[in-house]
Amino acid sequence: MDTRIATTFAFRNLKANKILYIPFIISTGIIVGLFNIMINLSQNDYVQTRHKSLPTLLYLGVIIIGFFSAVFIIYAAKFLSKRRSKEYALYTTLGLEKRHIRRIIFIEYLINMLIISVFSTALGYVLGKFLFIMLNRAMHDMNVRLMDYPFSVYSLVITIAYIGVIFLLLFIDGSRNLKKISAIELMSQSKSKEKEPKLKFVPLLLGIISLGAGYILALNVKGTTESLLYFFVAAILVAIGTYLLFTALSIAILKMMKKNKRYYYREKKFLSISGMMYRMKSNALGLASIAILCTGVIITISATLTINSAMHVLVSKAIKNDYTIHDSMTFPVDAPKKDIVKAKKKMAQFAKTSVTSNERIKNFSIKEEFSAPVIKDSETIKPYADNTDGENILMQISTLDSYNKQEGTNYRLKKNQVLVTSNRDKLLNINSLKLGGKRKKIIKVKDNINGFITVETYSIVVQGHKELNDLAKYYQFNGTPTKSEYVDSQISLTGGWDFKNGSTSYINNLKKKSAAKGYLLDIKQEVRAGIYDLNGGFLFLGIIIGCVFLIGTILITYYKQISEGYEDRRNYQIMKKVGLPDALIKKSSSSQIVWMFFIPLIVAILHSMVASKIVYQLLGLFGLNSYMSYLNDIAIIAGSFAVIYFIIFKLTSNIYYKIVR
Repeated sequence: MDTRIATTFAFRNLKANKILYIPFIISTGIIVGLFNIMINLSQNDYVQTRHKSLPTLLYLGVIIIGFFSAVFIIYAAKFLSKRRSKEYALYTTLGLEKRHIRRIIFIEYLINMLIISVFSTALGYVLGKFLFIMLNRAMHDMNVRLMDYPFSVYSLVITIAYIGVIFLLLFIDGSRNLKKISAIELMSQSKSKEKEPKLKFVPLLLGIISLGAGYILALNVKGTTESLLYFFVAAILVAIGTYLLFTALSIAILKMMKKNKRYYYREKKFLSISGMMYRMKSNALGLASIAILCTGVIITISATLTINSAMHVLVSKAIKNDYTIHDSMTFPVDAPKKDIVKAKKKMAQFAKTSVTSNERIKNFSIKEEFSAPVIKDSETIKPYADNTDGENILMQISTLDSYNKQEGTNYRLKKNQVLVTSNRDKLLNINSLKLGGKRKKIIKVKDNINGFITVETYSIVVQGHKELNDLAKYYQFNGTPTKSEYVDSQISLTGGWDFKNGSTSYINNLKKKSAAKGYLLDIKQEVRAGIYDLNGGFLFLGIIIGCVFLIGTILITYYKQISEGYEDRRNYQIMKKVGLPDALIKKSSSSQIVWMFFIPLIVAILHSMVASKIVYQLLGLFGLNSYMSYLNDIAIIAGSFAVIYFIIFKLTSNIYYKIVR
């Protein structure tokens, strides 16, 4: 067979199987188009020069989206190959050799690859311009223009190479599968008698253990640090448990229903339960995949929505003054007070002389504090070195005079009183506090903790330097990897002031002077820009990943419905021939389709609600401090996704009924 004849076969095949290939080309083109956009953005000159922290995040996005896109494309392509196995068998009976069939398959893949390459590149350029503007708007950059997103030859080459590698792997896999099986085996696959699925106790037990362990881990984590460590462990356990239980638990429940003779031997129940049992045997893995993808869509988009809503809180808490300097020199416990006073005077003089003689700074204050990792056990704060049970948190202790100056307040403290705040509401559910071995009455104040501190933190204000010094000595922490010795906490100084008319020359000069004096300088406008870069990037990446998951869900669901339609067509005709009414057949099939379709959604919503606690803890990294706010967002996304999912159900079920009839 020459290339011209093989090409003719390939075009005819694609046209004859358009119900399979058109959704594949469209969905693959969209996914690869998003991949193209991520590459283009990561290499964009405007992004790299204006947003220093964003390219790293975009590189991560390229890897994530590239991986999941490949998974979805390979899944869909393998489904197409499986659906056409009988067609390939027919070719062999007509006299075509396997090398001829292989050539036809190669040309089909080549045609698909060319169409997808053109579609994804065009989509990547057109849609990319819109997303480029939206990304910069999310980062509060209003100066961006459409011309700042030019066509990228580099992203075109990488995208085509990416598609080429995937289709080459698919062709190799298809050729290998074609070599393994004979024409007689291919033709007899559909005629082989399907056995009733057996109950598998080991997968059932492992599934319950895996899912239970994942749920327990997700519900019992304490704090951002633990959530960061155990989130992926919990996610993997839940995913494994979901796959195992879809294949084993569903069969166990249906067999229990079958054993109930009064319930089972009814005309509607008999057909529904029997049909469901065979459906679950062949579709359990697909349903589990849909459930996990739905969970990914709900969690990813709800988390990014919450990050966006919490961004203004993080910005407002990140830095209080226009300019902040940190003395790189810290003071050990029992350091002479005069040394600290002298260092404060130097910082004040530095701030005042940073402007010209006819200008003045405002709201200058110096914060004297120390920080230490500690353990919270009920209302007792223990030294981290005790290594006792409790919740690991961070504690910041500062003096009253610096707090009043910085916050513009006029608090007074008695001997046994302290001011207390926290970046987590749960830590403030106390009436007193045992601090440094002594019981203290607490006065709760508004949260003023730096937004960059994302772990659970107490901020405590004490009367003066002596009490601060005593507590710094009391709360020693490990200073060496071997834990063989412990070091005292160190007292640090932080100064801040406001100066609204800071020009570029003033800022550049201040940076030089700060470096010369050994001060670390933070500038509010630069800090805010960095936060918007980071959080805007996460928001953009989360939406793109959510879209990829959503397209993957639609694609897998669509092919599952088509697969079931072809498998059920023969059974549907048999039921008609034995005299079952059309209304009963349709009602039985409809109930099975509804259950098969909505079980993954129900499981996904359950997974999302259980995961909400550990995800909320992770969102503390972005300044979120309201669990109810996150629950509200996840409810909105779950409800919206359920509506989209229902629309998918209606569209795909119509295709299913057309195939069956």
